[in-house]
Amino acid sequence: MGAPMCEGATSPAPRSAQDGSPQASAALETYQHHVKQVMDAASWPWPEHVMLQREKQPRFVHTVQDFLHELQYGCHLDEIVVFPGGVKAAEQSTAIHPDIREALKLGEDDQAQTAYDVIGRMSAAGTLETFKGKVNYRKSLSDRKDTPAGGSSNSGLTKKWEDLQRKCPEDMRSTVYLAEIRRLQAQLVESGLRHKRKSTMTTTMRERAHLLGMDVKTMLFWDDFSEGFFIGGGNSSYGLHVDCIPTSNVGTVFAGHKLLAIWNYGDGTKRVMKDHFRNHFASPLVPSQVQALESACAVALAPPGSLYIFSGAQAHAVCNVGFSAPILLNHGGFAPPMPSLVVSSYEAFVGMHQRHADVMAMGLKKLDGDSESDTDLEEFHDEIIDNVTVIAERLVKGRLADNDTARSMLSVLATSNPRIKEAVNHCEDTAVDDSDEDTCKSKRRRQYRDGIASSTDCGSRNSGASPTPSSSASAAQLDDQTVVGK
Repeated sequence: MGAPMCEGATSPAPRSAQDGSPQASAALETYQHHVKQVMDAASWPWPEHVMLQREKQPRFVHTVQDFLHELQYGCHLDEIVVFPGGVKAAEQSTAIHPDIREALKLGEDDQAQTAYDVIGRMSAAGTLETFKGKVNYRKSLSDRKDTPAGGSSNSGLTKKWEDLQRKCPEDMRSTVYLAEIRRLQAQLVESGLRHKRKSTMTTTMRERAHLLGMDVKTMLFWDDFSEGFFIGGGNSSYGLHVDCIPTSNVGTVFAGHKLLAIWNYGDGTKRVMKDHFRNHFASPLVPSQVQALESACAVALAPPGSLYIFSGAQAHAVCNVGFSAPILLNHGGFAPPMPSLVVSSYEAFVGMHQRHADVMAMGLKKLDGDSESDTDLEEFHDEIIDNVTVIAERLVKGRLADNDTARSMLSVLATSNPRIKEAVNHCEDTAVDDSDEDTCKSKRRRQYRDGIASSTDCGSRNSGASPTPSSSASAAQLDDQTVVGK
């Protein structure tokens, strides 16, 4: 895969630093054994030589603390980071909306077999009209493009269900994918982080991270207002794309397995987007798709109960593998994987690592030069300004755990974005803790100003490292990254 794309530290260390450790070797061996068991049961929808290629393997974290550190400070560009068992460890197992959980009936004798079953049950129960989303299916297994039921917009599910019943071939119901499901209307929440949100989750990952002690308000961006819920069977998938907003994604897998491939940020992404934009990487693959997967920089099979992270600014393709995990038997050995729906959620975020701030800044620069930018992108820009203001104010007041990372990140954004520079300068002048002595205020303002100036002078050489530094190579920037809707 070549040199890591990110400077600075992550916890644990980047893949190149993990390869020789006993823990990393044991984790990789366990993972590859798991991959073989599940993919054998699924008849290898993606090629074995791709899935087991060492250079493409995910990087693993094994504790909640390490996962939260990765979210806030880590660099995962050109990597997929997986936390096996993370859903249970983070106490997120019960986060599925009750109406959706009732339709899924996971683990019960009458559990739903397809997403078509789920949306039908929600309609029969009278709960469908409170949700919106996208409903897609393929007219034949050989189709590389999907067909949207009831239009391609994210809108009310009732009309989409009516259209799906009329048009989806019965033998293609296994390909139905319910994507980006959220509430039709925002609901009041009591987390203290937002007043209202449309997310279907009883507790979002952002709220969970807050409960686990993470200072989520010092993230550059974290959308748990309207990010979606996804349900699909073993033949369902999502077309290859790059997210229109240059953020990372934190995924939660409640059931089933999720295949994910990403392509190098930059040229790798541009090449695969040119040839395979919106193509579904679901079985049966065509030869050009196998070649595309061979060129991916990372692939992963995220197991049920896992959390995972990747950058949506890179081309990525998803395919659902409709099987449970193998079950370890009392006498040793494993019971084979059983058929299962794939149930997951995503939230978009941008942490404090300089490299991800740089990627986001390039997206904002594209936004500034685009008079046709849509409302979502403009709102994203506005939210970044708000979050930068919070981070800068806390930096001035000495209330951040890692001042160097914050300075480095702010320098990247202030250099590339006039609005952010204005917000940073304003905070330097006004965000002063009234309880401090005047001399302390003046000293802290000088340190803040000098730190930003020094970071700006260093440019991309400043690593934006987290509190536990280690070295790795830097990456060339992309001048004209193509972005499209998620």
